[in-house]
Amino acid sequence: MKRTIALLISAVMLLAMPVFAEEDDYEAYYDEEGYEEDYDEGEDSWEYPFEEMDDFESLQENELNYSDIEETLYELEDRGITGDFVYFDMGLMIWLPDFLKESRLSEKDIEEGYVGYYVSEDEETILAVTYHEDLVKDLAELEKAIKKRMEEVSDVTSVRINGIDGLSYYYEGEDTLTIDLIDDYGGVTEFSFYPGSDKDFALIATIMTATIQYSW
Repeated sequence: MKRTIALLISAVMLLAMPVFAEEDDYEAYYDEEGYEEDYDEGEDSWEYPFEEMDDFESLQENELNYSDIEETLYELEDRGITGDFVYFDMGLMIWLPDFLKESRLSEKDIEEGYVGYYVSEDEETILAVTYHEDLVKDLAELEKAIKKRMEEVSDVTSVRINGIDGLSYYYEGEDTLTIDLIDDYGGVTEFSFYPGSDKDFALIATIMTATIQYSW
């Protein structure tokens, strides 16, 4: 499992590196983009970090769209890192890497609102998805509900994922990074990524989050 994550991280970082055959190419790119990363003169390439999605905190500053990472997913697939979209009855879908396998939901899980539960083979990485109808009226009400329900919540921030409004937050008690998205009827879909304290998985969680969208 850790090898799979490391491979995914390496591939994403590789995709984010512009390659320059000549130093003039670097200087032109530098002047245009304004980057101040170190460049070793005489080298064929320079290392540009995947800044837009280097951790989950990027959600606090940027709205995320599928177009931001669509090409990255294609490139990852070309490098043998595959995944697929899963679909939910409320009309949303999300891309999952193949190392996350669907776990069967019990009747109790379904009663508690779970619509999907995906676990790595070593059970060290999890995505849990829940849905609750008619839960809140707006983001302000959702934020109050979150803080009232969980005292150890931090970094509660409004987000927009592919045009869908919601909140992102970190829940220390469960070590989860969570996205709550509101539909037009007050229903809330919750995507919880565990472990939230793992920065490598936080990168993957951000990529996955950018793929959440309506399936119609």
